Amino acid sequence: MPYWNICCSIWRNKYLLLFLPFLAIFPYQQTQSCGPVDYSFRGYSFMEPNLLMIDTRRAPLFLDFNVVYENYKGQKAAQQLGNLEEWQERFCDWPKLADIQQVIYQSTLTDLQMIRSALERDRNSLPYNWQGNSFIAYLKRSNCLEVIDYLIYAKRCEPHVIAKESWDPNPRNVAVMQTLINQAKQIFTDLESHYVRLRYAYQMIRLAHYMGDYEQTLELYDWLMPKTDNDPSIIEYWIEGHRAGALLKLGQRVEAAYLYAKIYENCPSKRISAWRSFSIQSDEEWDQLFLLCKNDHERATLHAIRANNPKSNRVQEMQNIYALEPNNSHLELLLVKQMHELEKDLLGLEFNDQKAFNSKYFNRPSKYAGQTVIDLLDFVEQVLEEKQTKQLELWRIADFYLQFLAGNDYYAQRTLNDITPKINNPKLKAQLDAWTLAFKIANYQTITDEIEEEVGNMKRINPIFQAFPDFEDFTNDRLSYLYKTEAHPGKAFRMHYPLEAMLPNPQMDIVDDLLEVCEKTSRHYLERKMVERGDSTIKNDLLDIKATVALQKNQLEAALELYKDIGRTDWDNYGLFAPFIERINDCVYCPLPDTAVLYNKGELIEAIRSKDYDARSNSDKSAKLFYEVGLAYYNMTYFGHAWEAMDYFRSGSSLSRFALNTKDGVAPHYYYPFGNKENLDCSTALDYFERTLQLARNSNPELAARAAFMAAKCEQNIYYVNRYKDASKTYYYFNLLADEFWNTEFVQRRVIKECKYFEAYVY
Repeated sequence: MPYWNICCSIWRNKYLLLFLPFLAIFPYQQTQSCGPVDYSFRGYSFMEPNLLMIDTRRAPLFLDFNVVYENYKGQKAAQQLGNLEEWQERFCDWPKLADIQQVIYQSTLTDLQMIRSALERDRNSLPYNWQGNSFIAYLKRSNCLEVIDYLIYAKRCEPHVIAKESWDPNPRNVAVMQTLINQAKQIFTDLESHYVRLRYAYQMIRLAHYMGDYEQTLELYDWLMPKTDNDPSIIEYWIEGHRAGALLKLGQRVEAAYLYAKIYENCPSKRISAWRSFSIQSDEEWDQLFLLCKNDHERATLHAIRANNPKSNRVQEMQNIYALEPNNSHLELLLVKQMHELEKDLLGLEFNDQKAFNSKYFNRPSKYAGQTVIDLLDFVEQVLEEKQTKQLELWRIADFYLQFLAGNDYYAQRTLNDITPKINNPKLKAQLDAWTLAFKIANYQTITDEIEEEVGNMKRINPIFQAFPDFEDFTNDRLSYLYKTEAHPGKAFRMHYPLEAMLPNPQMDIVDDLLEVCEKTSRHYLERKMVERGDSTIKNDLLDIKATVALQKNQLEAALELYKDIGRTDWDNYGLFAPFIERINDCVYCPLPDTAVLYNKGELIEAIRSKDYDARSNSDKSAKLFYEVGLAYYNMTYFGHAWEAMDYFRSGSSLSRFALNTKDGVAPHYYYPFGNKENLDCSTALDYFERTLQLARNSNPELAARAAFMAAKCEQNIYYVNRYKDASKTYYYFNLLADEFWNTEFVQRRVIKECKYFEAYVY
């Protein structure tokens, strides 16, 4: 017979609805990824996104290259945009970008062939969906048949130059690819447009590369490129990328790395792939690569590439760049990138409530963060002193932010006072304003009414605060930290969580602190958000929590006094229960019979008190009344259908080995900060069933049998709760049923028929 119920944990709807009005007062750190737990980094950043636009060509370098795809729609999108813009430029910016995109990326081979036929005849013969396309109109007016022929050829090449997954068993059709190369070679020298020649050269070299014929790739490059006389084009760098790839495959690593470095520096649409392909594996190769560089700018680029390696000493690489070319634009971008990394290590480290998580999963702060911020500060001050670099204002505000991150608050404030009137660039001024606000919040040392009011105004009306999503968490963490140090656990809790996050394991210090806030006659904005709901407060909800915990501890007088404070008219708001129902098999969520008498918690406490009092003073009804009280206490445990009278949350996994081995019976839970503490104690119920047995054993064997059976359920549940703590399994009450009460109607007609576990035991 199942004495416990393993089922999915759910919330009783009335309780969820009860607390919904204030679930979202403050942000609750919950999952953002698949599954119940968010494993993303949990820190703060106050880097102004527009700061990247100081040099739009190199903006993507700010972020970790692994994240660039998400923030800049991927390399493929960047390459397509660069390609479209160049087509537009070659046609004097006359065709619309969207029309060029439709022809190049949205057309089929059949579409292009139909357009080709129409251009030779009459524009009006175009299919309806191509009429009005400004790119086609330009090709028609300029009689650019070479261009449309090239686009048809490129579309025929397209299926053969798509990256294949490693598991794809289908080989490339090398014969068709070679035929396409040969066809293009035959018409190449007859083309009038050198730009179209360059495009054909790209397609042929790309085909040879994807074929894996790296020797032919280089041969085609040597034969084709001298025959093009074109203005500078991104296509040249795309070609160089395939040439570099062929060299790398043929073991010419240094030469390949040099080409990748040039692509990295000059072709934004290929920068990520060039960085990933750049490969130098020894100091000897690095020295050889340096010798290939034609000037200090190219050498500085090599250090910029190496600086983007996560394992590099970025500050040292910045110093190397500065020594070669003090005004190199990579310096600003690497500065911003390093500050972003230091934010993860140092920003709010004292009060970040997730620092243990960051340490475990991200090794933050990193081992060398302290030394890195010192080294970077020294370098920034050198740059400011020598004034040879670009964007000197950026270096000024960086000096302040790094002092702040390093914990040098005195020097940070002095630097801030000095530089504030010197910053004129609007983007940099906005960035400085954000860092200044973060500095101010981080330096709150104690909580006063003025600070609480100030923070409330920040949250409501400060545009800088609202422009950076992390300010909310940053401020809440700082205030929560200070509230804890000043013995305000309730306020500290509410800076992070809704009240429902505490209900599976109520904390009385939090409840009492919030009750004090409820009692205040005048509350500032933050306190109002913590405890007010509509025209009232959450005072009654807090009293209900205290009363429920008192009920768990069998402190009926204290629980009833708390409910008297709530007021009888509001008692039904906290649930209706039928704990006096007798069930052979436990069923936590089965429907109640229509005859069930429902009690709210206040009425239930009164009923238990009354029955217990009458049982102790009325010998005729004592056994029956003790039994009813025992039923109530049993059904209000984890195992009974009225469990919600003593608890707010029930998890079906609570009887697992993992949960029962936890300290103090509290099972960790991904959603609840204090875990989940179930009401598993059947000892009070067992005590009342024992009293019933003593009184009814001789005078009322049917009632005694029922009490023995319920006591057996308690006995088994106590074992299941303690089975991993050297508890032994006993069958005292089952034996009692079999030995003394076997012939009772209750055992014969109900227990044997309905309880298969008892039936198996006795037979």
